[in-house]
Amino acid sequence: MKVSKCNEIVNRLEKTKRVNAQPDLRAEREQRDREEREDKKKIQRELEQQRREEEKRKREEAELRSFYFFFYLININTFLDSGQLSKYVDLL
Repeated sequence: MKVSKCNEIVNRLEKTKRVNAQPDLRAEREQRDREEREDKKKIQRELEQQRREEEKRKREEAELRSFYFFFYLININTFLDSGQLSKYVDLL
């Protein structure tokens, strides 16, 4: 006796199969929490980098506006104009 399969019936049965495996909820939650922590750390690092760049820019702007820098440039120009540079160049 030979049994023939009806593909239509078999396909319907395949679709209705249930998986009885219990999901590992603890592992899923730990994975999700780990991903969230990584995302938060990444955002914090980006914010910290932006803050450092902003501080550096402000420091540079303040330095350019300061009188110290202005007088420093005047002293360099005076030194170069006075011809004293040639003494030091000859030594090198």
